[in-house]
Amino acid sequence: MSTNPCNTQHAVRPVTGRHRGRSDQGIDPREGAERAAALLAAGGLLRVPDVLALVNVSASTWWAGVKARRYPAGVKLSPRCTAWRAADIAALLDSFGSEVQP
Repeated sequence: MSTNPCNTQHAVRPVTGRHRGRSDQGIDPREGAERAAALLAAGGLLRVPDVLALVNVSASTWWAGVKARRYPAGVKLSPRCTAWRAADIAALLDSFGSEVQP
């Protein structure tokens, strides 16, 4: 008699609520923008979630813009970690303001 493969027990992985690359799950977007604005004012380096809270584009649009040189290049902190200088992001935001014509 053959066993039905659909009836076999599978190991169930626990759900932790954290997804790879998305450590900001459950945070109010306004809090992220306030945090990013504070980091921008303090200077230093901004990580992707902070930049996206200020620039208001999707992650894929941001990375495509970096590749096309529409947005500033980041600083590689490690092979999988990139950050941007706060001064570069401030200059980018200023350039957005100058492009808008009333």
